[in-house]
Order: sequence, then structure tokens, then C-alpha cells
Amino acid sequence: MFPVQAGEGFPFAGRLVTVSNTEKGLFIPVPFDMLRDAGITEGSQVEVWGLIDGTVSMRIATKCQFCGRGARLYDLDMGPVKRQICAEDYYKLTGVYPQELEKPTTENTTQTEQP
Repeated sequence: MFPVQAGEGFPFAGRLVTVSNTEKGLFIPVPFDMLRDAGITEGSQVEVWGLIDGTVSMRIATKCQFCGRGARLYDLDMGPVKRQICAEDYYKLTGVYPQELEKPTTENTTQTEQP
């Protein structure tokens, strides 16, 4: 990434990376923090697609065994069966979030005075 000068905004919505050629195609480096936040680790399968407008997108290619959505999965031991489910379904079934995931903040902390 190139440095942003003082008083300037970043000209791109995402991160700017340099693409390189390999024997199997193009290599596009994706920053580790973006991969981690998406639940993508080494060896994960991802779906990649391109659009006519030049957009190339990717998402993790794993589906929750309960709701069927593509998401980062967590193991839940249900007696004789071990299921891989998303964080939302994990919470619905156990009442707690998976240990690797921080509880999302949904509370409004802004205080206002009453007249």
C-alpha cells in the first residue's frame, strides 16, 4: 500500500495490492487480517468469481449445516454427532458464542438527557 498524505482520504474502498503471475494463474495477495476476519485459513476452500465490471470477489466455501448459509464454521459436539455450524446457530443452540469469537456489540451506549 502507498502512504496517504496528511489531509487526504484513501482513494480506494479496500486495500491496494500488486498482482503477480504464477504457473497456475494470477496471484493476488490478500492481507492476513482480512482473511482472519472472514474465517479463511490456510487450506480453506474459497469461491471466486468475476464480474464484467472488473470486480473479482471471493467468499469462504463452507456452509452451516443448520441454516445453509456460507459462513465461518465452529464445531459443536452434539453427543454422537459433531456438527459444523455458524456463530449465530451456535449461540441459538448453546446460549454462548464460540470461544474464538468475541460477542458482537449490539447495545447502544449513547446517553441522552430527558427534558
